[in-house]
Amino acid sequence: MTKFAIFAHARSGSTSLATVIDASPDVKMAIEPFHPEYSKWNPNEPDYSSIIKDKISMNKALEELFSKYNAIKVLQYQFSDEIYIELLKRKAIKILFLRRKDYLAGVISGLIAEQTNVWKKDDIKTKVDYSKLKPLSISRAKKMLTYVSEQMEFYEDFLRENRKGEYLKIYYEELFSEDQMQNLEKIQRIRKFLEIKPPDSEVIEKYMTPSQTQINDKGDYRKIPNYQEIMNTFTR
Repeated sequence: MTKFAIFAHARSGSTSLATVIDASPDVKMAIEPFHPEYSKWNPNEPDYSSIIKDKISMNKALEELFSKYNAIKVLQYQFSDEIYIELLKRKAIKILFLRRKDYLAGVISGLIAEQTNVWKKDDIKTKVDYSKLKPLSISRAKKMLTYVSEQMEFYEDFLRENRKGEYLKIYYEELFSEDQMQNLEKIQRIRKFLEIKPPDSEVIEKYMTPSQTQINDKGDYRKIPNYQEIMNTFTR
C-alpha cells in the first residue's frame, strides 16, 4: 500500500483534499498529526508537536505514524526546515505538494479566519457577517506572505532537485471546481500517482465544489475596511 504525505501551507484547501483522498478504501490518513491540538482531537494519539524536537525524534514519529496510517496531511509551518526535510527526503513516502498560485489570497483568508474564528466549513454555526471585519495589518500580512512564499519555494526546490517523479505538485486554483467532471479528472490524476482506488464520487462532489466548501471569496475580501489599501500595497 502506497505511503504518502500531503504537504501544504495553510488556507490551501489541504483539509478538503485530505478528506477526499481519505475516502479511498486504500487510504487511512492522519490529518495534521503535528498540530498542537492533534492529541485533543484524537485522544488515543501522542502529542507529536511536543515530542518532535529534532531529526531523530521526527524520524521516530514518522515510523510510528506510518505503522498506523499510510498517509498524513501536514502544514509547512509546524516544524523547521531541517526537521521537515526528514519527511520530504524519505524515498518510501510519495509527496503531494499542494500550494496556491496566489499566496496573498491565502494570507488574507487566514487573517479573516482569525477574526471570525471560522477555519473550515464545519465551524460555521450562523451566517458570518463579513461587514463587521476590522482592518487587516499590512505589516503582518507582508511578513506572512514573505514567510509562506519563501518556505514553500524552498521545499519545492528541494523536491525538484531530490524527488523527481516521486512528488506531485498541485495548485489550489486548479484543483477545486464547480465542474464535477473536472474534479473527477483531477482526482484521477492524483489517484494514479498514488496508486489507490477511487474515492467515493459523492465525497468528491461535496469537498471539491467551492460553493459547498469555500468559506470566503474575493467578494468577502472586499468587505475588509482597508481592502483597497491591501490591493494597492501588494499588486502594484
